[in-house]
Amino acid sequence: LMFARNTNFTKSVFLDTFHAHLVGNAVLKNWRIGIPEMECSSNEQICLNDLYQGPGRDHFASFTTMASGMKFNRGAEAGGELHIDDEEVEVMHWMGGSKATAGRALCGGHKAGSQGHDR
Repeated sequence: LMFARNTNFTKSVFLDTFHAHLVGNAVLKNWRIGIPEMECSSNEQICLNDLYQGPGRDHFASFTTMASGMKFNRGAEAGGELHIDDEEVEVMHWMGGSKATAGRALCGGHKAGSQGHDR
């Protein structure tokens, strides 16, 4: 989960990572944020990780705050959806095989718009 302020730096990060995605396994040179060259070899999460901890850290990390995934991006995998009512959880997300638990956790198992739906 990413929260981003609307700044020129942020816009440049998104343009750079999108451009890196387009070039695939090729090395992207002259990033807008000042990185001379870096490859984003997989997906956007790997690319952001490389920006934060890898070759891009000198140009990216000081503009970034890392927060608890248990609070701001609580995954629903392996029973995580049971924490939906925990007061310290701010954001819950479902992906992959955990998606099937979203209806039960959010709507008590009811389909949106069905009778008896009170959430």
